[in-house]
Amino acid sequence: MPQPEPPPTLPTYGGDTWSGTRALLREDFARHLGQMESDTGSWLKRAFWFLLPCFLGIVLYRVSHWLYVRGWRQSARLVFLVKLYLTRMEITPQTVIGPGLRIGHATGVTLDGHLGARCTVLGLCNTGGGFGERDVGAGPGLPSIGDDVTIGYGAMVLGGIRIGDGARIGPGAIVTTDIEPGALVMWTMPRVVRGGALAKRPEPPRDGEVDGGS
Repeated sequence: MPQPEPPPTLPTYGGDTWSGTRALLREDFARHLGQMESDTGSWLKRAFWFLLPCFLGIVLYRVSHWLYVRGWRQSARLVFLVKLYLTRMEITPQTVIGPGLRIGHATGVTLDGHLGARCTVLGLCNTGGGFGERDVGAGPGLPSIGDDVTIGYGAMVLGGIRIGDGARIGPGAIVTTDIEPGALVMWTMPRVVRGGALAKRPEPPRDGEVDGGS
């Protein structure tokens, strides 16, 4: 019986060293500032952008990941809990994320697996397992997401799948299969299955008439 091929080795981006973690945070913050106001030079404005939950969660994730890969697992989990309570963002310490991560809204974001460089996560997004044990390098049942990928509001990327570089996942889409580089994934457009209350609202009675009759 043929043996299954070993999963590919994915980059770690230097998150296993403190100097590498600081370099990742500098790139994260530079991209974060680039999406905000053009005038971000004052220390007060920079402190404001730094303390937003969408970036503070990234800082605490980077620290927890560094602790995790260094072997300080309990400390990593403690930082993870602090991040979860402060920002409502759930990024597991073992998750690997490249430089330049951008998160639009912290609440409801759950990330697990491997994400490349300059990924954009807009809010209420989920990447993780739950569909099989296929290992594409991010761990059994976890997705591998390429560089420059955008995940729209409320989208999910689930299972051991690959998302190619530059792909865009539209709002509300649920992705469970491999996606080619540069692809645009959209969910089925909603449709009205029956009329609403306004469509069936009775006309108001005319002058001299009583409701239900003349």
